[in-house]
Amino acid sequence: YNKSESGYTTESTTTSDDVAKDENALARKIIKTYRIRMETLEYDVAAALITSAAESFGGYISEATQEGVSSTSSSYTTRSATYTVRVPAERADAYIEHISGDCNVLSSSLATQDVTDSYYGYQARLDSLIVQEERLTAMMEKAQTLSELLTLEDKLSDVRAEINGINSSLQLMDKSVTYS
Repeated sequence: YNKSESGYTTESTTTSDDVAKDENALARKIIKTYRIRMETLEYDVAAALITSAAESFGGYISEATQEGVSSTSSSYTTRSATYTVRVPAERADAYIEHISGDCNVLSSSLATQDVTDSYYGYQARLDSLIVQEERLTAMMEKAQTLSELLTLEDKLSDVRAEINGINSSLQLMDKSVTYS
């Protein structure tokens, strides 16, 4: 208990295990993919809602296909569309609820992929390569022959290419985690 001006108060304590658990939960890299199959009698309205809502929820349409099939025996027309919509992960549930409101949801699913181990594996490799790049750069400054300099430049070029590749992979994972 702590003594305060108004009397005694309880003090909450946080252990290092609690902090580690919180940091672990925040550091997880989870990619979420939602799949929803809907039907509507107002195709044009639903299609417009899907695209406009994507923007209003901070996302975008990354792919869209539309098809229309007409039966020759009647005036009945079937149209369908498939959208790949990317919205910020923290707004995905609200987006889905919003677009599902005026449609009949036939099926829905959520798939998650935990890329945490891969992500931090890449990050560790990147850290190692950055140190290697710094050492090679320092060695180039001390190179005394053209042969040494060319060998070091060749190795440095390889290291930088690997750094760029890892950075691209990390950026793709970050984007996949950030947008559902």
